[in-house]
Amino acid sequence: ASTNGYLCFSGEDYDDYSNDPIPYQWSPNDLIAVFWDDLKFRDGSHLDTISGVTPEGVRYFVIEYDSVSFYAYPEQFITFEAILYEDGSIVLQYLDLGTNDITHGASATVGIENQDGTIGLQYLYDGEPFLLIEERAIKFFRLNDAAVAEIIEPSETGYPLNQAVPLIAVVRATPSEEVSLEAKVISEEVVLFDSVVTFTATGTDTVDFGTYIPPYCGIYQVLFTVSMEGDVNPDNDEMSTSFGVYRFTYPDNLPVFETTAGWEFGEPEGGAYAGTNAWATGLTTNYEPNADWTLVTPSYPLYGEHPVFVFHHRFEFSDEDAGIVEMSMDDGATWVKVEPVIGGYNGTSPLFGDEAAYVGTSDWMTSFIDLSDYVGAGDNVIFRFHFRSNDSGEAFGWVIDDYGVSYGGFELPNDAGVVTASVVPGAVLAGATTHHLTADVFNSSLSSAGNFIVVAKIFGPDGMLYYRSQKTVYLEPGEVVTVYFQPDFVPMMVGDYRLEVIVASSLNDPVLENNTYTADFTVAITKALADNEVGRTVPLKFDVKLYPNPAVASATIDLALPHSASVDIKIYDASGRVVRTLANRKHLDAGYYTFSWDGTDGFGRKVSAGVYFLEVHTDAGDHMTSRLVLLK
Repeated sequence: ASTNGYLCFSGEDYDDYSNDPIPYQWSPNDLIAVFWDDLKFRDGSHLDTISGVTPEGVRYFVIEYDSVSFYAYPEQFITFEAILYEDGSIVLQYLDLGTNDITHGASATVGIENQDGTIGLQYLYDGEPFLLIEERAIKFFRLNDAAVAEIIEPSETGYPLNQAVPLIAVVRATPSEEVSLEAKVISEEVVLFDSVVTFTATGTDTVDFGTYIPPYCGIYQVLFTVSMEGDVNPDNDEMSTSFGVYRFTYPDNLPVFETTAGWEFGEPEGGAYAGTNAWATGLTTNYEPNADWTLVTPSYPLYGEHPVFVFHHRFEFSDEDAGIVEMSMDDGATWVKVEPVIGGYNGTSPLFGDEAAYVGTSDWMTSFIDLSDYVGAGDNVIFRFHFRSNDSGEAFGWVIDDYGVSYGGFELPNDAGVVTASVVPGAVLAGATTHHLTADVFNSSLSSAGNFIVVAKIFGPDGMLYYRSQKTVYLEPGEVVTVYFQPDFVPMMVGDYRLEVIVASSLNDPVLENNTYTADFTVAITKALADNEVGRTVPLKFDVKLYPNPAVASATIDLALPHSASVDIKIYDASGRVVRTLANRKHLDAGYYTFSWDGTDGFGRKVSAGVYFLEVHTDAGDHMTSRLVLLK
């Protein structure tokens, strides 16, 4: 227990009289700032401790500062205490706070901070945002929260009919609390599977519901929902994913495709998707430069309400090399490029006119091409896998396996996607800079409007979920809108963060590849490099920090300027007379700046101790005045 009004749990004997904001990485850390200021124990001052048990059986420990004075105000005495409860709650109580602003916290810090000064909760710093009040208490307590953090299974975009689909999710919840996780499988707005697992949370728990066998072909949604008594954040209680189920058979040993040079049938290096054999642009060797190779499927009849062509594939292309899928309804006389609604193209290539294509590298994926619009336009359809390489690229190539047309009830709802999402570029100031989060989302349907769910998440340096906001937006066919998330996000920990924005229709969305947008950003504690020198970030709002306060001999002014402006910085005495001008219509670019006042007037003479006022204003309309006590 420091004589300057804070409790330190680091095992070191700190006695720092100059208070800092919270969080702050300089020592002392690992502390409870009950009333951190330049205090002094005089005659009649004492520190008392007592322990006990609440009527509910919770043990507690009290540390009381009784009749403690101030170094600069020996006639003022205050009494306050901290109560530490066994359940982790902390109560700070203030009985007697004297008669002026200083004794009510105008130059103090109140809050709690972790062991390395990267995370903290600050109630006030130098009297902001408000002073302490006598006979009031401040309580810090743990909030219970449970969240679905990750869906491990199902992990595939498609499964054959009659195959068991695993259902596994990860829950992050307050340890030692009882948590329930519900798993539902939904198709065509009908709940086909519903199971609940209840367990005692350990912090991060993986919950396995076993497997589910879909009864028919179609699109299925898997919805995981977590619940816990006292859950304070219901926005992170749900997470969902979708998969398709298809039906077809194709012999593993019957290579009846029509091919050009280059495509081979057999056992490919790295294996087939299922069984032994598959088609590949080379079973054991890399493809050649300047390839223009095609693989044509057998003819399939077109009938039913929702026929879908399904195929499994993986690829490894270099440079501009790429592959596309084409379709013909006149036995190959003409070909039309088609794009899968699930497992679609992942880039563009100049070898196909800078249009969408499969490029780069991908492990096995299942792709679905909806044929519903072509029923009645012809009796049969054939498909062509078309691969091209440039004059320099060589890699392993394209492997095609388990292909065919599924004719069973395959309903494709509206597709929604994320175009982009905003994130503050570069470093931002931990605990001080606010993120305004937005995302542009679209409805690619040509005929149907509807409601779409948009979720923004931010994961911290430790991988934990620190922010989640969910919005429901109504989108007309083909419409793109900007979604604004509330509340704003203020990071409290330095390190690398990840922004993730997810969009989906209210029940399911078949095109999963465009549903998620991610971006990385870094949070760092940033200070200006030198007097009047721009810092390393651009702030989001105008702000002025004055410290220490009270000051002995000199004071520092930190200025956050979100835009370029002409700035005036002046020091006034209590009569309103200008004592010192630190900046006079000085043009500054947007950034962080540091100014200092050495306690002298414009002629270099030391001013007397007392109350002074700092005034900062710009020609852009920004203005702030702060009270400063100068000591000798």
